[in-house]
Amino acid sequence: MKDPTMNDPEIQKLIERSWRRPLSAEEQAHLDAWLTAHPEKQALWEDESALSTLLRQTRQTHPSSNFTALVLQAVQRESPISRPTLPWTRRWFPRLAFVGVTMGVITFTVYQHRLTTRAEMAESVATVSDQMAGLRPEWLQDFEAINRLGQSDD
Repeated sequence: MKDPTMNDPEIQKLIERSWRRPLSAEEQAHLDAWLTAHPEKQALWEDESALSTLLRQTRQTHPSSNFTALVLQAVQRESPISRPTLPWTRRWFPRLAFVGVTMGVITFTVYQHRLTTRAEMAESVATVSDQMAGLRPEWLQDFEAINRLGQSDD
């Protein structure tokens, strides 16, 4: 266990050696001197030492030669791979694609129709404005009277 506060490389090497084997008398003396200078690290070292001792006392076992195969079989039995429902996508995807393309064509057609209608309207407004440019305002002075005469004949 690396402690960020134990950043002395020599002490860290001693701790790592204690994981593999008991420390020699010289190494232990060096570590004891360091722990005397840093009493706040004493509890951490005791935990580290106790853990190393317990790990050395455990029985070393080697996994069987087919351990990986057994683990993989157990995993496959517990959680089968779920695949997406391909028949559903194969059945609905062409229909959805057709609907999407149809909607695109309809939208494009309506847009083109509106553009054409606006262009025709702009052209007719331009024609009327050209024709109105030739009219004189005096001609429209009696428009109300002429319009009433036309309505009274009915």
